[in-house]
Amino acid sequence: MISHPEPTREINPPRRGVYCLANDQALEWFQVFARSLRHFNPALPLTIIPYNGEVTRLRQLAPQFNFDILPEAEVSRFDALETRIMKLGSHAAMFRKWAGFFGPYEEFMFFDADIAITLPLEIIFNAFAGSDYDFVYFDTDITKVYRPECIAEMQSIYHSPGFNAGAFVSRKGVITETELWQMADRAVADYHRLKPDQVDQPFLNYVFDTLPRRIAHVNTLRPELALKPWARVPFHYDARRDRMLDADGRELPFIHWAGCHHPTMVRPEIYLKYRTLGLGLAERTGYRLDFYRRRYNRQFRSRVKQAMRNLKPET
Repeated sequence: MISHPEPTREINPPRRGVYCLANDQALEWFQVFARSLRHFNPALPLTIIPYNGEVTRLRQLAPQFNFDILPEAEVSRFDALETRIMKLGSHAAMFRKWAGFFGPYEEFMFFDADIAITLPLEIIFNAFAGSDYDFVYFDTDITKVYRPECIAEMQSIYHSPGFNAGAFVSRKGVITETELWQMADRAVADYHRLKPDQVDQPFLNYVFDTLPRRIAHVNTLRPELALKPWARVPFHYDARRDRMLDADGRELPFIHWAGCHHPTMVRPEIYLKYRTLGLGLAERTGYRLDFYRRRYNRQFRSRVKQAMRNLKPET
C-alpha cells in the first residue's frame, strides 16, 4: 500500500491554485475536470484561462465549482506568440496558458480541460515547494516536440525530455514577460527544430530546455506517481483507495485524454465515472444512456461510411 506523509504546515504558505484552459466548446470535458478536481480538492483555488470569448455557459458553472475566469483582454495578448513563432494561423489560443506564469498564484498547476484529476494535488504542491525545481512535468514524448532530425541534438545539448504541455507545475516569476518575448524571437530563429503541428507544445519545451531553469518529471519528486498519466496506457481503478494505478502499481495523478475526441474517447467507463460525480442516480443513469447512444450512433455512421467506400470500384 502506498502511503502519503502528512503535509507539513507552512507558517506563510504561498498562494497556490490551478489554471485550466477552457471555453463553452470544451464544456463536457471541463465538467469531467471540474467534478474530479472538486472531489479530491474541494477548496483549492481554480482559475479559468478563457480559450476565447465564448464562456457564457462556462461562467454559469462558476458558483457550482467555485472558480473565476481571467479577463479576455488579459490573456489574448499571448495569441501573438502563435503568429510570431508557428505561423499556422490556427489554435493561437493554446498559447494563452502562458498567462498562468503571470497570474495571481505564486505556485500553480496548469491543466488542459480533457483531464480527470485522480488524487489530492496538495502532495504535489508540497513536493514542488520543497524542491529546487522551477518546472515539473508529468508526461513525455519528444517526437511530439522537435523534428525527427533535431531530436538527438536537443537531447545532447539541452537534455530535453520532450514533455507534454497539457499539464505542468511551476511558479510565478520563473520567467518575465520580457524574457518570454525574447525567447519567442529565439524560437523563430530555431523554427526548423520545432514540430509545427504540435502548436504550443514545442515552444513551451524550447523555453524550458534552453533557459537556465531546473525541470523534472513529477516522479522525481514523488516516486510513487506514474510516469505517464495518459488515457491510452494500461491502468486500473483501486476502489478500496479510490485511486488509479498503472501496470507497475504507481498512482496516476490524473488521466489525460490527449489526442482523443469526445464522445469516442478511449476508456469511456473512466470518463463517465468522473463526469457523473455528484449527480443523482436518475441524472447519472440518463447521462450514461445518452452518452452511449451518441457513441454508438457515431460509430455506426463511421462503419457505414467505411463500408460505402469499400464498395466503390477501384479506378
